[in-house]
Amino acid sequence: MAVGLEQILAEGLTQMRSEIIRASQDAGQEASGRTYAQITVQTGREGETVWGTIEAPNYFYTLIRGRGPGKIPANLGQIIMELSLIHISEPTRRS
Repeated sequence: MAVGLEQILAEGLTQMRSEIIRASQDAGQEASGRTYAQITVQTGREGETVWGTIEAPNYFYTLIRGRGPGKIPANLGQIIMELSLIHISEPTRRS
């Protein structure tokens, strides 16, 4: 069975996606895994043209490269205080 160019491209992009996720996990960036679920591979064919993409949320670039130079928000202290006030309830036990 012949392997098509689109299949080869899809396999390569899927492997690249896995390597991106692994590098992010190795950097300790994984929390819930939802971001990784949003990283998708798409391939297609339009006439004689075969195309492929890896798409991810806009903020993923910041996870990879880090935040650029610049001022921190003026209300950073308030933001931290608000985050510290979030109440997490304890799980209830079922009988």
